[in-house]
Formats: sequence, structure tokens, C-alpha cells
Amino acid sequence: MKCFLYARKSTEDKTRQIQSIGDQIRVLTQLSKDRECTIVDTIEDEKSAKDVGRKGFASMMERIKNEEACGILCWNMDRLSRNPKDSGELMWLLQKGIIKAIFTPERTYYPEDSSILLSVETGRSTDFIRKLSTDVKRGMGSKIEKGWMPSKAPLGYRNEVEAIKGQKRILPDPDMFPLVRSLWRKLLDDGCSTMQLFRHMENECPIYRNEKLIAFSTFHKIFQNPFYCGLYRWNGELHVGKHQSMISQTEFEKVQTYLKNGKGIRERSVEFPFKGLLHCGTCDAFLTAERKTKFVKSIGKTKDYDFYRCVHRKRSVVPCREKPLSANKLEKQLLKEIEDIQITDAVIEFGINSLDAMDKVRQETTKEKQLRNHIISLKKKVSLVEENISEERDSDTRSIMKRRFNQLCVEQRKAEEDLRDAENERSNQNSDIRDRLSLIHGAKEVISHGSAQQKKDVLNGIGSNWKLSQQKLHYDPHYVSLALKEVKKTHAKELAMIEPEKSQSVTGKSLHSELVSVVWSGIRESNPRCKLGKLVYYHCTNPA
Repeated sequence: MKCFLYARKSTEDKTRQIQSIGDQIRVLTQLSKDRECTIVDTIEDEKSAKDVGRKGFASMMERIKNEEACGILCWNMDRLSRNPKDSGELMWLLQKGIIKAIFTPERTYYPEDSSILLSVETGRSTDFIRKLSTDVKRGMGSKIEKGWMPSKAPLGYRNEVEAIKGQKRILPDPDMFPLVRSLWRKLLDDGCSTMQLFRHMENECPIYRNEKLIAFSTFHKIFQNPFYCGLYRWNGELHVGKHQSMISQTEFEKVQTYLKNGKGIRERSVEFPFKGLLHCGTCDAFLTAERKTKFVKSIGKTKDYDFYRCVHRKRSVVPCREKPLSANKLEKQLLKEIEDIQITDAVIEFGINSLDAMDKVRQETTKEKQLRNHIISLKKKVSLVEENISEERDSDTRSIMKRRFNQLCVEQRKAEEDLRDAENERSNQNSDIRDRLSLIHGAKEVISHGSAQQKKDVLNGIGSNWKLSQQKLHYDPHYVSLALKEVKKTHAKELAMIEPEKSQSVTGKSLHSELVSVVWSGIRESNPRCKLGKLVYYHCTNPA
């Protein structure tokens, strides 16, 4: 009989029960000779059988269904399964005769045997693993009550192996404990970032795991683990441990203020408003920001200088030659861009008021009118079909009419949804234009005196894809910004004469509402970019 030899370790820990697989194979190989079986393949698993998902077992069952073999050699039934799903599949294939026999050193299971016997065997295996799980949890609970963390000790500590089972403690590792504690002290005393501390560890006191230097992610987790201050977390709750701590709880909380979002960096007291928004025009990488402090002899004081540079500029792998730009020069260029899209306050106010008035009037677009007429037509059809159904006596005809009625109702519902979407689109479009106009209206003041977040909002409101190339800013303007820029450029002569009515321009001419309307209407039709120039006005009057 062709058979698969199946061997499984009772634990996933490769450092334990090393001889288990070898002993099983040796005994089962001899058993195959005694039972005159031919071993087609030897399949090994190193995963617990209490859950489904063992690759070796799943592969064996699939190959048995493909008739590569019809028997199984295993040490015991609990080696094959300890969960109801896998046990049920084994019993089913055995009863169907797809599996001719399951051989173990103690007995052989055949399709003719009573299913009760096999159910008892597999049930006993399942019950054993459940009982074992309960016992393990009870043992862990006992250790927690005694103040000991029931798991592997973190770096700097070791699990006691000399004591009897159930009384093992977590003790300081004589070699690693002083080393890890010195790193905690350096972090507390120097206030450095964990990356700087990692470089210090690499050069001064390297820590190895499995003959390899520990990764930064593992190193960083050390300084987030409350175990080092005498606490430990279990099932989401903090417990007080009896192990020797390296630092106090106050010191641990102090260290957490140095860390930000688990990235291993100190919280910065300096905030750069445009960091993360600008890209390099040469290599398309992000621009980072730095602050340099220099002593100025002429004033006898130190002065801070902020500047933005490409993140690749200081890297040897991907060098970039794009020169840095000071924060002052960057803000001057932003103010120049804002100047190019800012028109007289009265024009902006006129546009905003026009949008408010249009929202009140709620002028319908062509698409909205078409949808509304379509809905009226559908309602009439629905009403007519419904009336005809009530008068129709023939069942077949009534059935056809009901299908038509349902189709019309679905079509009506879809048209009503499309109408709501069109109305919301017009309303949101006007709202977006109004918000961006208000933002542009006060952009200069924000760039000069606003907060970092306000400055970011201005950049995102004006346009996108901001890049720095040859120390000059480039971006893709939003259609509102582009429209204002084209209006101002095209109507430069008109704009030169426009000023609020309460003030007088150099020419002595004041603002006229008719002239404001002309400026707001957009560029002349002859301009090849008239569609963009008229976009603000056009979207107010005909957003479809």
C-alpha cells in the first residue's frame, strides 16, 4: 500500500524537541516495512495542530484526494489533528475509503472500523489541547499574580532556568544589563534622538542578536517598553513586576516625550511651515528644512538661519546639486506669487457677494433642468402604468406591466440621485471658489505673520505640486488662482485704475462697480486661454 509518512513537532520552537521529528521518522520507517507499505513521501510540519492551516498536512490531504497514496503513517492520531475541522476531514475520507488505512505503532484504523472509536480518539486529542490551553492560561495567571511577566525576557534580562517549573523569575543578564542601562542613562542625560543613540551603540558598544547587529526598529522598541521601569504590559493592561528595574517610572515617562509617533526622533521645538510640501525640481525628492545658528560679530549676538534643501543633497548614494534656499527668500517668492494673483479687494468682495447671491437664487444648470424634466416625465409614466395595472384583468399582461413599472421606478430613483449629485456639485463648487477667494484675500498677512498651519493652508489653497528649481518656486495653480492671474494680466490697465471708493489712486480715479464687473467677467474672448481666465465667473453662472 502506498502511504505518506507524516511527522510533526508538538511545538513551533525549533530550539526544542529537536529529536522529535527524527525519532518519528525512524520508528515509522520500520513500521512501514513491517506492514509492507511503500512510503511515497515524508511530510513534516513544525506547527501546532490546534489550529487549521498547516501547509504539510493540507498538501498531504490534497495529494491523497489526487490518489497519489491511500494510507498514512503517523506516530499518533494527535500528530495528525488536534482540531475538529481537520479531524472531520480525516474521518470523512476514511469512511469514504479514499484513505484505506491510518497506521500508528499502537494500532491501525480502517474504513470498516466504527466511527465512534475514531471520534473518541480525535475528540480526546482536541480535548487535550483545550485542557492544555486552560492549564497554560492558569499558570500564566499565577505568575502574573506573583509579579512575574509570563513571557520571554526583553534585552538586558534573562529567564531563570535553574529554578523549578512555576517558580522561574526574570533576572538581570550580567553582560547585557549594564550595557542597556548605560544607553538609558545616555538618552536621559544627553537628550539625544534614538537614531543618534543607535549610532553610538554601533560604534561604542554594539549589541548582537544571533550574531547580527540588532536592527534600529528593535533598538527603538527598547525605549518604548515599560518593562525597564518595573512595569509590564499583559493583555493591554499594565502590571507591576518584581524584576529589577533600570530606570524610574518618572524617567521612563520623560523619555517618552523625546519620542514622536514611534519614529525614534525627538519632538522639535522649531516648526518649519513648508516642510513636507515642497519637492526638488531636479530629482523630485522632498525638501527638508534645517536651522543653523551663527554668531554675528557686527551685532554681538547669535542669529538663526532657516533654509530648505533637497534630502538627497547630502547623500552620497543619490547626490543632488540643487542649491538650498533660505526661508526668507522662499517667503519673498511666495509673496510675489500671491501678488500676481491678488486683485483689488473690492473685486474679490464683489465675486464673493455674487456667489452668495447666486446660491440664494439657485440658478439651475442645463444638466439639472434636463434631469428635472426627465423625472417629471418618469413620474407621469409610473402613474400611468400603475393605473393601468389596477384596471388590467389578464394576469400575464399584469405581470408584464409590473416589470415595466419596476423598471420605471428604478430609472426614476437613479434620475433623482443624479439630480441631487448635480445640485451638490454646483453648491460645493461655489463653496470651494468662495473659500479660495477668501484665503487669497488674506494670504499676504498669513505668510508674513501667520502660524505654520495657516501658511500650509495658503500653499495648498493657491495650488499644488510645489517645486524648487534653481532656487525658484514653480507650481500648478488652482483654477481660481489661474483665473485671477489671467484677469489681472489681461486687464492690467483697468486694474491700475481700480481702488476702493473711500481711497484715491495716484490718478485720482475711484472704483466704479461697472468696471469691477468687467474685470470679474474674465479675459477677452480673443485670448487663447479665455476658458481658464473666465473660469471663476463661468463656474458661478454655469458650473455644469
